[in-house]
Amino acid sequence: MATKKTAAAAAPESETALTVKAAGGEVVTYDYGDNAGKGWEDADQSDFQIPFLNQLQGLSSEVDEGEDVYVEGAKPGHFLNSVTRQLFTEEVHLVPILRQRRFVEWTPRDSGGGLVAVHMPDDPIVGEAISAAAGSLKLKTPEGNDLIETYYVYCVLLESPENLDASSIVVLPFTKTKIKRYKGFMTTLRTAFKGVDKVPMFAHRLTMKATREKNSSGQTYFNVQLSPSLGDVQASMIPSSEAEFLTACRGISDMVEKGSAKIDYSTADNENTTGGEADSGDKPY
Repeated sequence: MATKKTAAAAAPESETALTVKAAGGEVVTYDYGDNAGKGWEDADQSDFQIPFLNQLQGLSSEVDEGEDVYVEGAKPGHFLNSVTRQLFTEEVHLVPILRQRRFVEWTPRDSGGGLVAVHMPDDPIVGEAISAAAGSLKLKTPEGNDLIETYYVYCVLLESPENLDASSIVVLPFTKTKIKRYKGFMTTLRTAFKGVDKVPMFAHRLTMKATREKNSSGQTYFNVQLSPSLGDVQASMIPSSEAEFLTACRGISDMVEKGSAKIDYSTADNENTTGGEADSGDKPY
């Protein structure tokens, strides 16, 4: 039987003890003794679903109290973990691990929405859609589905820039006007100083905040702002002495690249159905 302590000053008394902060700020310590960790011996990230960190918009069901998936306190601009349903109302601290570019096929909103397929950039269906678009920003499949260019960035979620813990992984989806923000922070990281190509992506700490913008019709939507967590890129870099954290990030990257750690694309918000963003005005492909 686990022992439980609730004293505010409680701290782990052994290697088997776990101290967590419960709702309301109460500090709780659990000690399962010889049972600690049993059942999880061979588990790794391939056993779990990697969630998206979606930014809620005005038409997101999670902000509508009449919807079954409503999240208490959720408002447009907030960030929501698609699996745990944890809500982030202010800034989010992240370490980017790797990126992927995909073209995601969605059923149009007026036909009910929904994920159809995910295509690689060199898939013939993508090339055919770009050719058929003749310069238009809106790509369509022969069946009339929307084909949305999307950049996915796998990240470690941090409680604070100083708390380096690689146990929480999320994926940030960048579409439409968010692609400008994605390319902006990638450019910042890659041009910060000479020799930056010797630095792994997961040596950077970033902070993400919501920004309010308007489209050409005057409608408000929310975008993201990404910046180095500690002021500038070099100051925000994770030192090489943090070998355990960096090795964990490398392990996550390797699992994603090998396909053993995957995401459920259907849990990402389709901006076409949530009223999220207007097209950026730039040709994205």
